[in-house]
Amino acid sequence: MDFEEGERSLGRLILEEPKAAVEPSPRPGRSCVEEKWELKTEEQSRGAAKQSPRPGRSGVKEKWELKTEEQSMGAAKQSPRPGRSGVEEKWELKTEEQSRGAAKQSPRPGRSIVKEKWELKTEEQSRGAAKQSPRPGRTCVKEKWKLKTEIKNFELSVSSFMSLVAALSNNQILALALSVPFSGERETLFTVIIPKSHQESPIIRPQINGLTNVRCIAVSKDNKLFVIDGQKVKVFSKQHQLHQFKPGKWLHSQPTCLAVDDSNLIAVGYDGKNEISLHNPDGSRIRRLPAPMIGDYLTMHNHHLIYTNWLNKRLVCVDYYGASVFSVDMTSNMQEGYYPNGVCCNSDASIYVAVFGHPTGDILHYSPNGKYIGCVINGCSDPRGITFTLDGDLVVAAGESVQVYHRV
Repeated sequence: MDFEEGERSLGRLILEEPKAAVEPSPRPGRSCVEEKWELKTEEQSRGAAKQSPRPGRSGVKEKWELKTEEQSMGAAKQSPRPGRSGVEEKWELKTEEQSRGAAKQSPRPGRSIVKEKWELKTEEQSRGAAKQSPRPGRTCVKEKWKLKTEIKNFELSVSSFMSLVAALSNNQILALALSVPFSGERETLFTVIIPKSHQESPIIRPQINGLTNVRCIAVSKDNKLFVIDGQKVKVFSKQHQLHQFKPGKWLHSQPTCLAVDDSNLIAVGYDGKNEISLHNPDGSRIRRLPAPMIGDYLTMHNHHLIYTNWLNKRLVCVDYYGASVFSVDMTSNMQEGYYPNGVCCNSDASIYVAVFGHPTGDILHYSPNGKYIGCVINGCSDPRGITFTLDGDLVVAAGESVQVYHRV
């Protein structure tokens, strides 16, 4: 038993030792030795390896190229190898960071990602150059309004003119005609029904008792009529007076403008005092707040009070506490000799201003933060007060008529 184990052990030693003698005839499967020889030859003589490239050696070739690129980037650029998309991309990114000008002169195909990054960076660095070439998408500038109807048959005297308009929810318009000072003419209030077709619009002179010296009108969402009559504000519902109050504490103070917001809060402006008095729906005063340069036209929207100043040609906005939101010099937005009048806001808080001029005026459009957008209506006859209907039509008190525009 011991002998048989020794025989087997001895037999193994004798078979394994002669392996060194048969090395001259290489056996298959010696890929490790062959791979090592190839790698050594390529490092010693790159030119010879390039003349007779060996097929199927993609793994060894990739390793050699990575090493060569790190040692000599310039040589790699002179003889780029096909199929090296990964290495080439790395080199291009590095070259672009080191020398962007050279990369721009010889753009490589497939570099869309790098090119996009460069363009975005250029836009941020030089926004002024981009502004010189206006971009599409400014649809608000191209906003167009078309005259829908014009009501003319008011039979006003030569000293009277349409000053203010207010829209009711039933497709009716209240229009106030004032007269030039010392003309002896009295103010007149009209009710106009906007026609749905080109038929003539009926005009009614409502008989409202208790009015003696109307200066300004406004209408709430629930169709209440607010009127500045002398030094008082009077509130009516269907020609019946509900209540009245005196907004100012001054003995001889004369309110010059009036507006009502969606919550029926009432704002009364005083031109001579540069002040606005803010009131609850019942007339009780909430607070008085500063309103520099306030004039004859005022509107309310999103807890902001927006008004114009004729002489200083300004569009001003303050909040319900009197803090300034913006004050825009409109001089560059108007022709010489033009002056701002009425102001109103649409449902998206955009601001529209009527500009009085000779022989005709314009309607200008501003963003909610007071940025000038453009002139949306020109050739409007003596525009003064303006307002929006619930349908989105723009109503203009225009000299001897009332004009209704719709967006197209």
